[in-house]
Amino acid sequence: MDKQPSGMQLWILGARPRTLPAAFVPVFVACGHAISQQTDQQKMWLNALFALIVSVSLQVGVNYANDYSDGIKGTDNARVGPLRLVGSGLVPAKSVKHAAFIAFGIAACFGLLIALSTTLWLLPIGAVSIAAGWLYTGGPKPYGYFGFGELFVFVFFGLVATCGSVYAITQTIDVETWLAASVVGLLACALLVINNLRDIPGDTQANKKTLAVRIGDHKTRQLFYALFVMVAVMIAVVGISDRSVLIAMLGLVSVVPAVKVVAAGAKGRELISVLGATGKAQLVVGLLLAVGLAISPPIYDPGKSFGLVGMCTMACTFDHSNLRVAHQTVHLVCSLSEFDVELTGNQEDRNRDFSQSIPQGLLLTGATEPQTTGESTRRVAQSILDVGIIEMRELKQGLCGPRLKKYFGSIAFD
Repeated sequence: MDKQPSGMQLWILGARPRTLPAAFVPVFVACGHAISQQTDQQKMWLNALFALIVSVSLQVGVNYANDYSDGIKGTDNARVGPLRLVGSGLVPAKSVKHAAFIAFGIAACFGLLIALSTTLWLLPIGAVSIAAGWLYTGGPKPYGYFGFGELFVFVFFGLVATCGSVYAITQTIDVETWLAASVVGLLACALLVINNLRDIPGDTQANKKTLAVRIGDHKTRQLFYALFVMVAVMIAVVGISDRSVLIAMLGLVSVVPAVKVVAAGAKGRELISVLGATGKAQLVVGLLLAVGLAISPPIYDPGKSFGLVGMCTMACTFDHSNLRVAHQTVHLVCSLSEFDVELTGNQEDRNRDFSQSIPQGLLLTGATEPQTTGESTRRVAQSILDVGIIEMRELKQGLCGPRLKKYFGSIAFD
């Protein structure tokens, strides 16, 4: 018999770590956009840190609130998924409720700091976000019980989280921000859809009419596939004006294992691993989207390198399975940094140094001898996209894609 978790381990499991990419990705994308806008570095990273604390605190608060509300309603009595604190009887409902309020309180405090440094209009938005998080499964008429959970996730963990983070860092919001926020929202919806697909039997028994319960098993699986198709479409739309963003398309390959399991008809506990795989795919696509936004031509400066390295390090800290993706991204931006920070010597020497620092795989696509700093950035970004296009074609033909595997590890193929 497995030993029951206790102490801090219990609270960590109750926070549902597999759902936390929904909190990290909006801030990563916001940082990528801010880097491309040449935002003041000191202010950017301070507000980005505050935005990350707000986002993670809200996600944890919503998870604890959901645990408390579902637990006292008896919804979690027949739960198939990961451990629930109240439903399992391991933690008193009152303690879980207090934990949710503490998490929401932390989000409110750091949100206040952001509002004081930007605009007080963020305060009512923050208040609505906290209320929406509690009323998702709490209150007399929780909207999560009537099929509106996906709408809540798209709006608050997509549009509000991303646009709010961008505004906190840059004090501006443009069309590209809204489109990128839509990508983030759709990815977060996919996470909720697979969660609700797993819980259809228990939710039906508890009269919790989630969207999955309302439309049924088959259509919920189709919705899961459709969300990733829409993610690809939205990335392509952003890529019309900013081709470097198309690098995020490569991240969609990482969702293939999850899609295969869902298509095979997996149910119940078989879908627990899919939840984790979907969260990883969400993190990979989000990180690559952030990188694509950050290296948007023609603006480039060495400070971008440190920003991208920082985001990659945070991604690895959260999930070591993303180490290969982050390592190759760091390798790329450090190569750029070595070229652009070097201010001595003539142009010909610098071009030679740059061509020597580019990973050999990129040399296959001709990213050599750029004439200017801006041109170097454009060449490397285009090279990554060309490699990706080649590998996607090979993957479609049933081949493994050696260069894609070399640069992005085995995460999409394991």
